[in-house]
Amino acid sequence: MRLNLNRIMWILFYAGNIYDVIVSWIGWHNNSIIESNLVVGILWGLNNSYLSPLQELEIVIAMKLFLFTIFMWAMKLAEVLHAGKYAWIILVAPTILTMVIVAWDTQLLLGLL
Repeated sequence: MRLNLNRIMWILFYAGNIYDVIVSWIGWHNNSIIESNLVVGILWGLNNSYLSPLQELEIVIAMKLFLFTIFMWAMKLAEVLHAGKYAWIILVAPTILTMVIVAWDTQLLLGLL
């Protein structure tokens, strides 16, 4: 059985980002986790008002969809340039960053218990 690194990277990337959204929403909903999402924190600071957990969730989901779109286009570009065999390399850095964020979220979530 051939190891498909591209598929493994996509699964880790998707699963990690979905986990990040769910855990972040739990933290925001309970008002127990200090805001650690940079973009939501900047928007909250510029607005000078409280963002509801639903608004924060909408912002993060929009960011994640934009992120997924960027990497889907990068993978398509790799195929057009006939580098599809090595396209998984494009996902290495974001997947590692996603796993670091998952570890951070898990630590914060366990701190709630």
